[in-house]
Amino acid sequence: MAGTGTGQDEAGTGTGRDEAGTGTGRDTWITAAMTLLARGVSPAEMKVADLCAVMPQPLTRGSFNWHFRDGRLAALHREIIGRWQAERTAACDTIRSERDLAQLLAAAHGPADSAMRRWAAAPPPAGAAARDVHRQLTAAVAQVNQAITAHLDAALAHMGFRGRKAAGLAAALAAAFAPAGPAAPTAPDAFKVLLAVLRGAAAPAGAREVQEIDGDDGEILLVLAARNVPPGQLAGLRQAARQFLADAGQ
Repeated sequence: MAGTGTGQDEAGTGTGRDEAGTGTGRDTWITAAMTLLARGVSPAEMKVADLCAVMPQPLTRGSFNWHFRDGRLAALHREIIGRWQAERTAACDTIRSERDLAQLLAAAHGPADSAMRRWAAAPPPAGAAARDVHRQLTAAVAQVNQAITAHLDAALAHMGFRGRKAAGLAAALAAAFAPAGPAAPTAPDAFKVLLAVLRGAAAPAGAREVQEIDGDDGEILLVLAARNVPPGQLAGLRQAARQFLADAGQ
């Protein structure tokens, strides 16, 4: 069997080569896993057969067992976590423009990150090795969230927001782009801070804005009027709006 090249890895000859003799290494398997991750496949759902299906050349389970003999799937999971975290951290460190930040947020909402967050949100599996992987995973997701929040904070500061306002908005935006799994830690008063920012951005009292007024037969009239019009004045606005439409031939 050894002469056929079909079982050398499984037998543990020490060559570390695939059966085609091309010298495929551990990194090739990790790249295959990252390809599946980019398609939205959670690492917890990956099987060796799935990895073989996206390999550039035919490989068998024996090659995988050889290259990950230090823990099989658990060892591969640790590699996936490390590579994903490194890629996201590098993306944070290279943000130089609003476009870079937008791309980072898009990635945080993409298939790979969603799969990682689903994986992290699942109950910890049984077994010491699997629990260690889960701890590494949740820590990595938390660190990536913190990095994204920090860069959002910096971007908002550049826009003119400062201190608690910038931090509160950054946390809210980061959570919005992390729909599944552990979100970035949020301060207890983050909602109050965000509300204060929104209030500050609202139109000043007495400013005019488009108001919706119920008309006849289910129609809705849109009029430009002061905010918080007293109910007693709505009838007058309705009549004025209808008169305007009549004069315009509507």
